[in-house]
Amino acid sequence: MLNESIDKLNKIVYNIIVNSFLLEGLELNISEQIKVLCVRANISNAELARRLNVSPQSLSAKLKRESFTIQNLEQIAEVTGSEFRHNFILPNGEIV
Repeated sequence: MLNESIDKLNKIVYNIIVNSFLLEGLELNISEQIKVLCVRANISNAELARRLNVSPQSLSAKLKRESFTIQNLEQIAEVTGSEFRHNFILPNGEIV
């Protein structure tokens, strides 16, 4: 019961921090984006690791190093039921 309350409080605090970043126009790095995704998808890092078939330690290390491939990010999107978009947009608006 206490752990659940702490988890809820942590999510609230994290959402406040993230929302303040977004309101100030600051960009989140990929690890921060993944943490936000987990909070909003209501899953823990351990659960994300389980869904990705990796150890929580391995996921934690990738988050610290920010060493995700496009394939990793697509897999994270898939297991969280979200969509990952990646592309380049040229000054003339052309998408590559």
